[in-house]
Amino acid sequence: MLKTISLRVTSAEVTKLAENTFRDMNVAFANELALICEHIGVDVIEAIKIVNTHPRVNIHNPRCGVGGPCLPKTILTDVKLNTKLAVCNEIN
Repeated sequence: MLKTISLRVTSAEVTKLAENTFRDMNVAFANELALICEHIGVDVIEAIKIVNTHPRVNIHNPRCGVGGPCLPKTILTDVKLNTKLAVCNEIN
């Protein structure tokens, strides 16, 4: 059963943006890991299963790139927000 959460529209937008971006980065990371594993002869699925035994880690399996109508909007919004708020310079 899904839980209903009430929040402001801007909070909902940021939540969706964060979830989409995290999932996209997770798939991209899994794909990069797959390339490394292939190069050195390691089974990436086995490696991910082992890594995912850690309670705070959840790497997705490698797969076709993410996409859909939200991806360009998500990336553009991330770039605009980071530029506008100068977050990139303060993170590191």
